[in-house]
Amino acid sequence: AERPYKILYFVSAPPLVADGPSGDIITIGTLEPRKNQTFLLHVLAAARKRGKYYSLTVVGRGEDESELPAEASRLGIAGQVGFTGYVKGASCLIPRHKVYAHAARMESFGLVLVEALSVGVPVLAAPFGGIPEIVTDGVDGYLWDIDDVDGSTTKLIAILESEALRLRMGTAGREKYNCHFRTDHLAPKLYRFLVPGEGCGV
Repeated sequence: AERPYKILYFVSAPPLVADGPSGDIITIGTLEPRKNQTFLLHVLAAARKRGKYYSLTVVGRGEDESELPAEASRLGIAGQVGFTGYVKGASCLIPRHKVYAHAARMESFGLVLVEALSVGVPVLAAPFGGIPEIVTDGVDGYLWDIDDVDGSTTKLIAILESEALRLRMGTAGREKYNCHFRTDHLAPKLYRFLVPGEGCGV
């Protein structure tokens, strides 16, 4: 059955760019405790202990911007993490990475997750708020448990170590975006809801 997307947002796919940070994992957002970027550092460190050396790009500024680099150093992964600070139009960096990782403990929706799906980048995120309306576990990414570093590390490794899985999830993400989040799909649906019984000329 078709998944009922209850939250409607108009989301444009980010443009592709030829320069800027690139690597394995990217996360974008305010650097603050509720965004929980520390969890991503612990996952990266756990992967390193398993012999997997991945890069992480952290985009954003906030109250944790000095604490997070210090934590990366303490965990021995400072060389694997790039902190870009604020980047205007940061979503354009998503296609330059293999996975979008999100660790927030509370989230109303998560537009950046839709932007990731739109360019075929699988998403790892916890099932809070509207996130389960965006990510289908095992299809276009994984819903991970941010209280389980080891289990979450296993899911990250599964995507990054299998190009076939990553590409399959990326394709599923693009299809979901095209069917459920593109403006030219949602605008007629919203019009029919707001003006029932009338034809839609959009």
